[in-house]
Amino acid sequence: MCRIRTCAWHTPAASQRIGRVGLWQYSCSTAAATVDTVTTLTSVLIVDDEPALRDLMARWAVSLGLEPTTAGSSEEALERLRSRPHDLAVVDIVMPGRNGLWLVEELRRTHPEMPVVLATGHTERLAEADTHIADFLVKPIRRERFALAVDRGRKWRHQSLEESRWHRRMAEDFDASLAEILTLVRAHGESTPEDEFLSTLASERVPDVMPHGDRVAFFAR
Repeated sequence: MCRIRTCAWHTPAASQRIGRVGLWQYSCSTAAATVDTVTTLTSVLIVDDEPALRDLMARWAVSLGLEPTTAGSSEEALERLRSRPHDLAVVDIVMPGRNGLWLVEELRRTHPEMPVVLATGHTERLAEADTHIADFLVKPIRRERFALAVDRGRKWRHQSLEESRWHRRMAEDFDASLAEILTLVRAHGESTPEDEFLSTLASERVPDVMPHGDRVAFFAR
């Protein structure tokens, strides 16, 4: 259901790339369906140097309940993002000045949780894109295909936000555990050497780890 049609792609490299991304999208949508498929998208940045297509996609975005902002170049897009953040970006690849692939790299660095949909009539350029992309649109674009891309962007954003929350929880748990261990180390005083104390503590907290460590050390000789 979430696979991208490959008949439109004209190069083997592009087909291989799209195949990988299509598989990722399928697994992403399947995982999202078991958790939450309603991650909210309220705004979309549409970047294209063709005014007519830019305005058409903006009207489609409005019909899907999104607030669109448009830009005619990569530089203008970054200027728009400095003014306000957006939940999704639809980016044309071939534009005057810095192209859409350059913009994707900038967005990956400055807005890592914002999904990007690439749009182009030059399908050979798709082989240059990476898996940071939520979906691809081939011109001429149909409204229903645009709507599907928005939905895939929503699921991509859901996964990105979930991963960020998971990393924050892991960092918080690590900091709490480290603080507890440091408190115990300071409290144990000079009665036993520090390394011996830490080994004893590890044996108490994670008893299965110490024998495994000994086995690794033995076979690593």
